[in-house]
Amino acid sequence: MTGEADAVEVVVADEGTGMDPAMIPKLFQFGATTKGERGNGMGLWVVKKLMDKHGGTIGVESKLGKGTRFTLIWPRQIAFAQAIPGMAIAPAHP
Repeated sequence: MTGEADAVEVVVADEGTGMDPAMIPKLFQFGATTKGERGNGMGLWVVKKLMDKHGGTIGVESKLGKGTRFTLIWPRQIAFAQAIPGMAIAPAHP
């Protein structure tokens, strides 16, 4: 985890089997799973939706036989109007 002036970066990595490169473009779609019958394809889809809603990003790198690395970047300032459609933001009063 690293903190920058405008964002926080979290990296989650393993040294597992990695993923088939053909799976990467579908990874954040609802129902996509690399776990066969054990997975339901909702985990990374939910993470991606939350990151998008709060102005963050998630990236993935994976190599077969080497492992997978996810990089999540959250902005330090959340755009509430973006996070909650239709919500008006009033300036803070001292």
